[in-house]
Amino acid sequence: MCNVTIAKDKLQRLTTRTEKALYRLRYESEDYLPLTEETFLRVKLICNSNGIECPLYKYDSEVKFRKTLTSIYAILDTLANDHKIYLDYSLI
Repeated sequence: MCNVTIAKDKLQRLTTRTEKALYRLRYESEDYLPLTEETFLRVKLICNSNGIECPLYKYDSEVKFRKTLTSIYAILDTLANDHKIYLDYSLI
């Protein structure tokens, strides 16, 4: 690996940690929606209509977070700010 690739990787991890901390500080006092089929469909519809990637997926009738998504906390912040949908960040 070259130094540029290593630096980009470290910057991405730092950015993700910062976004997670900001999300937690802003919305930890809010009531989180449970990860149900209804919540999944609602979030998916909102994401599709706004042109953003859905942070949730369904696997064997269980709704989970996409942990590999690099901008997951930015998307969760958008859902919370614009649509008042608060998802439990501790499940990520």
